[in-house]
Amino acid sequence: NYGVNAKVIRRIIGDFASSWGFGLDLGIQFESNGWQFGLMARDITTTFNAWAFDEDRLKDIQNAIPGENQEEPATTELTLPKLQLGISKLFIFNYDYTLKTEVDLIARFEQNNDLISTSFVSLNPALGIEFAYTNLVFLRAGIGNFQNELQIDNSTPLTFQPNFGLGFKYNGFHLDYAFTDIGDQSAALYSNVFSLKIDLSIFR
Repeated sequence: NYGVNAKVIRRIIGDFASSWGFGLDLGIQFESNGWQFGLMARDITTTFNAWAFDEDRLKDIQNAIPGENQEEPATTELTLPKLQLGISKLFIFNYDYTLKTEVDLIARFEQNNDLISTSFVSLNPALGIEFAYTNLVFLRAGIGNFQNELQIDNSTPLTFQPNFGLGFKYNGFHLDYAFTDIGDQSAALYSNVFSLKIDLSIFR
């Protein structure tokens, strides 16, 4: 299986700034004997966002602190390409119950504070499990976003992000919910993520 994802990105920061962006993702999957392998190239065109700022609001904060002038931010934001490799295995128990386990490896072509970081590429693993009942209800848990987080004393303890999710699928409709960064374990803020997918083949 293969596919291409085109995305239009809209971001708004109150009445101070707004942006539009565009990007492309490309993915391919292969399945054999209950094993699944996937490779996704994300932001293959180098996703960009073009920002516009309210000049009057910008003037309000410029020179608000003497000697610390706030210059106008850059109007172009770039997201570099990255690769994501995933391997999963499906276990079936009495036909009604299934358990899927997955390991991902995310590669970013920049040096950052990922678990493994070089001047050419940075690598970060992610682990996840999904328990399903009759392919209708899904319970998910995972851990990822391992970061060597720089502290004020220049130490770099390892942080991670645990996540939890629920899913429901019926007649081509998929409703999913995820709660990220349980317990505020990482520097990232927690998020409640909802998604709805519709299989268009049900309208044939």
